Amino acid sequence: MREKGEVRRGWDQSDKVVIMGDINGNIVDIRIGDEELDGKEASKEIIKENNGIDKVILDGLHDCEDTFDLCKELRITPAIKIRKNASNKGFEGES
Repeated sequence: MREKGEVRRGWDQSDKVVIMGDINGNIVDIRIGDEELDGKEASKEIIKENNGIDKVILDGLHDCEDTFDLCKELRITPAIKIRKNASNKGFEGES
């Protein structure tokens, strides 16, 4: 006799979604992928492809030097949640 596996419908736990929205709550861009989708890289691609961005608001996943460097390069104000154990070593404060 054949055993039946569990039937899954809808989103799998390994599915990932990266969404960019504007301040009015409208979706500007979206990326959907499986567990191989890198959320940081997908976000950077979205930022690069959408012109006219003044400010990005990102979660702690994006608290890394290359995200801040990209924002600086594109002249975008970053609002990124900083990790609690973050060091200010290497911080280049504005004078």
